[in-house]
Amino acid sequence: MQKAHDSELEVLRTAVNQLISEVNMLRDDMTKLNAQAEQQKPKEKQVELKTENKEPHPRQGNYKPGDIDIKSVFYFGTKK
Repeated sequence: MQKAHDSELEVLRTAVNQLISEVNMLRDDMTKLNAQAEQQKPKEKQVELKTENKEPHPRQGNYKPGDIDIKSVFYFGTKK
């Protein structure tokens, strides 16, 4: 009976060792494929930003004293 158990354990050990070797081979293949995929990818380039010419606008503080009429800002009429 001991010999039967020993032979069955030996069969199981060889099966496990085969599975381990197959898994290692698959891992090696995956690393090779990943390395090839990284080499084939084109490197991304940064997109150049467009520089826009901003026009001066009075709401941004770009105005001169002659642009505004004081009479339209202040009321000089009689108070009621």
